[in-house]
Amino acid sequence: MNILKKIKQLLSNYLSKNVSYYNGEHFYIGEGCFSPLPKAKAICIVARNRCTESKQSYSSISRKELSSLLRLEKNTASRPMHFRVTADLDNDLFEVHKTTFEIDATEADSGWVLIPESYILGTAHPDGVVSAETPSGLLFAYMDNSPTSLYRAGLIQTVEAFKHSIGLPADTKHEKIQMEAYASLLSNIKLNKAFIDLVKAARLNVATQLSPLKLHALYIAPLIMFTLLSGVSVGWQSYQLHQNELQTNIDKEQVFKILSTSNQIDKLNATINEVNEGVLNTALTDSHWEVLRVFIEANVRLNFVRFDGQVLEVDGEVANSSELLGLVTQQAQVQSAQFIGAVNKSGSTDKFNMGIFLK
Repeated sequence: MNILKKIKQLLSNYLSKNVSYYNGEHFYIGEGCFSPLPKAKAICIVARNRCTESKQSYSSISRKELSSLLRLEKNTASRPMHFRVTADLDNDLFEVHKTTFEIDATEADSGWVLIPESYILGTAHPDGVVSAETPSGLLFAYMDNSPTSLYRAGLIQTVEAFKHSIGLPADTKHEKIQMEAYASLLSNIKLNKAFIDLVKAARLNVATQLSPLKLHALYIAPLIMFTLLSGVSVGWQSYQLHQNELQTNIDKEQVFKILSTSNQIDKLNATINEVNEGVLNTALTDSHWEVLRVFIEANVRLNFVRFDGQVLEVDGEVANSSELLGLVTQQAQVQSAQFIGAVNKSGSTDKFNMGIFLK
């Protein structure tokens, strides 16, 4: 539907206007330029020199055990960290791609999403080597399941040296991006599959950004926009019909046009009624968001939130963990809930890790 395309376009425009770049300093990414900013935007692209990327393989270990190890490492890390796990079932091992963002919590407190720069380059140009002029210098990148990237420095002065350093043949395809084109590439973020793929490699800044107001805004804003656009469309069609009815000397062609417009309005009204009925009968949030609302209302400090299928895992701190467990188990969406490991008492605060099985 045209209305849904317009909504998607509006959301894409919003994303493009809320993208910033961080390499030790914050920059607003405009069409073809980088401008200084006092703080990060909602979507913060972190430069390669502010990301530490590594890869490690784990064998003879279950997915649950691996998740526990990665969660422990993330919770004890002093910097924001993100893991991407790929499974090799034939060789019975997991490959973990780790990205550590060298950015302080105070620097990233206004950013919802931290995206590594090298991953954007790799996904935008997956067919070969790309060299891009960035605010931090010339960056070479190559994507092979996980990105490999290096700045021009030391022995790596040319793209041929970069290819040789990572074992690529000399005839591997190469594309060069100027600074203006690179700024346009980063700012041209749209609400599509490519953006969803970027989010998979990004760090979601949940602990500092999650609040009831922002949570409800995620679904209220699109509904309001849809209603406004529907009203404008119906109003315009009604205006056209009224103008046609005021004509006194109409021929058969005008009569046919009026009847056709009337039929279009009837079909549009029927479609709008059907959509409104579907919206009213559909839950506005997934069940795990409703459960998270209980934690927010109970003034829980959330350190980690993970949702995998029907299991919601929450790591946080609260004054009374037993009372919180009771509130969670009373929710209609919850099948069962229990603490994972012991609850640690720190002063007047309970530190807990809770596993919640949803219906």
